[in-house]
Amino acid sequence: MITPPDQRTAAPVGRRGSRRGFVLPIVILLMLVVSAVAAVMLARGDAQTRTVARQLESYQAYHGVRGLRETIDAWMDGQQARSLEDVIDENGFVFSVLPGDGTRLDVYLFDAQGTLTTAESGINANTLLTLQAIHNDLVSRVGPDRAEDYERSVGPWPISVNTAARPLIESVVASIVASERADQLSDEIFQRFADGPIDREELSAAMSAAGVDASERAAINQTFTVQPTLWEFVVDVRGAGANASAGLLGRFRAVTIFRNTLNVSTSQYEQPAPFLSWESEAVDQRENGPPRPRNEINDRDDPRTGNGASGRNRVRSEVGA
Repeated sequence: MITPPDQRTAAPVGRRGSRRGFVLPIVILLMLVVSAVAAVMLARGDAQTRTVARQLESYQAYHGVRGLRETIDAWMDGQQARSLEDVIDENGFVFSVLPGDGTRLDVYLFDAQGTLTTAESGINANTLLTLQAIHNDLVSRVGPDRAEDYERSVGPWPISVNTAARPLIESVVASIVASERADQLSDEIFQRFADGPIDREELSAAMSAAGVDASERAAINQTFTVQPTLWEFVVDVRGAGANASAGLLGRFRAVTIFRNTLNVSTSQYEQPAPFLSWESEAVDQRENGPPRPRNEINDRDDPRTGNGASGRNRVRSEVGA
């Protein structure tokens, strides 16, 4: 018997439909597996990219610090025994460098010792008691939160009197000098700031005018210094030449110690101390002015306010003093 055409084709069509229905889930499963593998590979690649980026940033930061340190060393070597007040302008500017990559590095220098140290290493017990008394008095004047603005974690413990804020100076005096003489000594010191940074003789004259006794005088002279050794470098990275319109591209701050660096017998600088801190700072590209000291004085009752970079640059300090 001859099968009609429609019946001959009916069975095969059904079998092909079954095969297509079986293959479709396999294809979908394979697509899911491929997608999962691709996602894992992309995730691993992204993680590797971030790792490489971090390593590159670390490498650049390390060599950037070394390069800047060498640049600063060369600048220091060229100063011989010149006074820092002769090489730092009223905004703290000291020199510029053109690396040749379309940028300009503007380097500024500020006295960073006008705050109270919180470090205890290498400080004798009596001095620690004095520093604790100063801290306690400072907290009572400005509160525990603001007291941190007048403190630092690195550097020598003496406080630079010419760059210390008024509350800190008053706390130092109140912690060392008898109450009946403390207010007068603070006033005598600030009266002398009106003519600029004071030296050791002017500080001594202020103590004499306030009637400070011998033991108090010795303690004040130990706690206040007019020759800071802790300094903050600020490096502004700006566009130069054809890239001048790029503005301020970055800012870095580094703290170091200049202490006994000049070898008088050979007129050559010894190996300088390393940076005690190094960090980048968020900036606004439109910023045109010079950087400000980290702990800038901004007190309308302080005669140093508005005097250049708060008078922090015209300090009476010799390189290597």
